[in-house]
Amino acid sequence: MNNYCLYWIHYPHQTDPNSEGYIGITSDFANRMATHSKYAKYKHIYNRIQSGAVSEILRENLTKEEAELLEAKVRPTENIGWNLAAGGNIPPSRKGKVSPKTLLTGEDRSTKQSMASLNHSSRMKGRTAPNAKQVVVFGVTYPTMKQALLELNLSPSHYYKYVELVKSGIDFKNSEELKEYTYKLRNENISKTRKARKFHYNQYTK
Repeated sequence: MNNYCLYWIHYPHQTDPNSEGYIGITSDFANRMATHSKYAKYKHIYNRIQSGAVSEILRENLTKEEAELLEAKVRPTENIGWNLAAGGNIPPSRKGKVSPKTLLTGEDRSTKQSMASLNHSSRMKGRTAPNAKQVVVFGVTYPTMKQALLELNLSPSHYYKYVELVKSGIDFKNSEELKEYTYKLRNENISKTRKARKFHYNQYTK
């Protein structure tokens, strides 16, 4: 069926689809734009839409194969415009990758990075970073939160939940008790939410 289109997301001042903005294909343009505008799965597109990028259909009434060929022609390689992948391919995962900007140090940093560093130094002057303070977990004192989490095999969220629960009067002997309690609490909250939304099947309810 000829229900596919080739679309372009770009800033109003951009005029060249071959080198600027984001090129994509879809069989439901309105739904696809709503997804781009609502969800932050691919933040580089979502953020640009939030800052004023617009969308338009370049070609329509295409078969899927025709749309894919056109997309591959406009985006033949990776990293053209806002597209991370070549046309027709799934964008590569950014998991575990570090932006080159974050590796810059000293005079190589951008003005924005330098100002952020100065502001942070000013805020932290005379203070001890939270993750560098001594913490007491299960009655044992650790020099830093990081070391406590490492030795006890806990996540930061577990630690902050532990602090909250201890303040409320609930105590734990070890990390296993804490994890069991927080998992049970989480599943109860999920169950309440699913019931409130009237899901037919609730896997968290015994």
